[in-house]
Amino acid sequence: MSTPSIVRRVPLALLIAVACGRANPRADPADSQLAANASPAWNDGQGWRLASAPGAVIGRSDGASAYQLGHVSDALIISDTMVVIADRGTRQVRYFSTGGTHLRTVGGTGDGPGEFRWIDWMGARGDTVVVWDPVTARITLLRHDGMVARTLRAASAAGDVYRAAGLLPDGSLVLRVPTPREEIKKGEWTESGRYLRVSTRDGAKVGLLGPFELGERFTRFEGPNSVTDNVIFGRKGMVVATRDGLLTGMGDRFEITLRRADGTPVRLIGRPRRPKPASASDVEADRRQLIDTSDLATIDPMMAQVQRRMFAELPHRDTLPAITRALVDGSGNVWMEEFRIDEKTSGTWSVFDPGGRWLGQVQTPAGVKVLSISHDAVVGLSKDEDDVEHVVVYPLLR
Repeated sequence: MSTPSIVRRVPLALLIAVACGRANPRADPADSQLAANASPAWNDGQGWRLASAPGAVIGRSDGASAYQLGHVSDALIISDTMVVIADRGTRQVRYFSTGGTHLRTVGGTGDGPGEFRWIDWMGARGDTVVVWDPVTARITLLRHDGMVARTLRAASAAGDVYRAAGLLPDGSLVLRVPTPREEIKKGEWTESGRYLRVSTRDGAKVGLLGPFELGERFTRFEGPNSVTDNVIFGRKGMVVATRDGLLTGMGDRFEITLRRADGTPVRLIGRPRRPKPASASDVEADRRQLIDTSDLATIDPMMAQVQRRMFAELPHRDTLPAITRALVDGSGNVWMEEFRIDEKTSGTWSVFDPGGRWLGQVQTPAGVKVLSISHDAVVGLSKDEDDVEHVVVYPLLR
């Protein structure tokens, strides 16, 4: 599934709601690094797995407002004792016990300390929670007790929508520099871009990363408006800043490159994978999902019509992507999610140790989008039949 990008003379908040995804170029390490991972290290019955049921389910359709989730953007575990949830709908950060009991709520809509105009991303460095608000270009640091430790303005990221890609080992926040409008092309085109490093100590610019290839795009123009999305099954990259460095990769290959904070390649992590052909039904299923999951009609009905015409024209590739996302768990292991068209199906993740050795695969439940992985738990987001959001915490059995 892809995220559409729309250019129009509209308020900044609307542009955030439909901002585009992110990606990267391939490094050039020897193929022997992948060949060494032709088979997993785990023997049958020795691998990790999730518990059969979540240890906590947070989210209700009624009752106390603290348990009603509006639009979860991120969720993670800190101190091994608390689940922290960023709710984009309410502009709040909520703290719960790992058993699901509400502890405290921080934030709300506003410009004061601890308030947000928009929560694009939330992460953590140790027990400190870091929140990025692209509307105000502010970084908010929260202590483990929810109190505001520091609020910083990233002046170099003001005036446009900079999406966050995570935190690097030195604590700098990585932000995607928006693609200038004049670089957006009609029809098919290849997007590339840079990433800005901002200090979480004083908000100063640390440097730039890239340029990285961001993927194969398709744009439809109608008058002054434009709608952009990813080519169906086309090359789509990722850039993820982690405590161990920068992960960059293209989704058409089962590999990702670990880089230092300055972008220098360290090692290639991945395994061999034979390309899988995309059937006509695969293409139509992906196209249908784009239509069904778009919420633009609730924001701007006119632009939603432009978007639907763009969806109908989207070109496609003949093979399925290899991976969709990569995450790093609390022990430094790299998890890569195998491509799946429908998130209502179960997920398969290949796990690699910090040195790049392929350990094996872990299955995640159907309908669960994994948001973060700690040392001993997987935190995800699911929706029930009434479209009510739930943050679920599954114990990870090693």
